[in-house]
Amino acid sequence: MKFKTNTTIAIPEEQLQADYAAAEKQEKLKLGENCLYIAHTLYTEYIPYEAIERAYRRVEDVRGKLCCGVTTYEIHHLVMVMGGKEVKVLLESEDAARKALERIAEKNPQVQVGYHEKEK
Repeated sequence: MKFKTNTTIAIPEEQLQADYAAAEKQEKLKLGENCLYIAHTLYTEYIPYEAIERAYRRVEDVRGKLCCGVTTYEIHHLVMVMGGKEVKVLLESEDAARKALERIAEKNPQVQVGYHEKEK
């Protein structure tokens, strides 16, 4: 398996393999002891918990047309901010996003979890 990261924190391949194998699966995410893993088609992206500065759940309402009318669907994203860049992961359920946020807060107590207003 090929691992990549967008952070400056490099972790040895053997340590990543062991952490990934023991990680808890939450839809497209795997929550390890040292990193959060995002599955892509050709590689797996790892994000060390200590690299995350801010994390929150974003909910978007999407209108859908059906044969008998119109309805609104909620789309859940886990958004993580690292070095001024956002990484957004589409999730199917609110529960998966909440579990990921809990794990991030547990592993990195300095991270800002949830909505925070920007300073003017």
